[in-house]
Amino acid sequence: MELLESDLRNHLIGDFYFDYRDKTIVNHNAIPQTRKKPINRVVFHCTDAPHWSPERLSAFFIQERGFSICSYHYYVTAEKIYHMVGDLVITPHAAPFNSTSIAFSIDYFPTRDEKNHIPLSKEIYENALNIATYLCIKHKVEPKKAIPSYGGLVGHRELPGTGFFRDNQDNVVLRKTCPGLAIDLNAFRYNVARKIQNELNASGAQLAIDGIFGPKTRKVFNDLVIV
Repeated sequence: MELLESDLRNHLIGDFYFDYRDKTIVNHNAIPQTRKKPINRVVFHCTDAPHWSPERLSAFFIQERGFSICSYHYYVTAEKIYHMVGDLVITPHAAPFNSTSIAFSIDYFPTRDEKNHIPLSKEIYENALNIATYLCIKHKVEPKKAIPSYGGLVGHRELPGTGFFRDNQDNVVLRKTCPGLAIDLNAFRYNVARKIQNELNASGAQLAIDGIFGPKTRKVFNDLVIV
């Protein structure tokens, strides 16, 4: 079974997609690298900043962090999904997993909003589900919690070293709450799996929309050819 990548993008994020790649600032003193390994991990981030524009986000990583390019391949707001950096570019977002990971970030300020009981907007959450579904299908990444060396769909806080570490009593200590503790990542993965099943069915599969990546869903998913 074949699926056109352009059809997939248009169906899932077309109304919101904005190609920002030519506008993203590049640090010419630290030119970003192109990946040589396939993408096996989709990492879910948040900006933890007050509704930055894509211009402000791009400038932050170059001018304030000294990075080679924006850390996020996609930036998700309520109104747009900005394609900030090409998928094949390695960005500094979750070392040491950068070379095989692709990153999207939502416009969300959890360290302020969660404390003040301000919820994430429904529009941003829905756009996050759609970009995650698009990236998982495009790069053939199962929406599961990743074993670090094998990949999957994860929040930044779920990655060892960069997101958390274990103390002397083997307790998990978070370095990051990203993309926000109010976001149930297991529920997010379940909803992405349902959307994937729906997309596969639209291409001719006959799967139950149950959010379970069982043998039948996995086979159809793995056999799908993106062109």
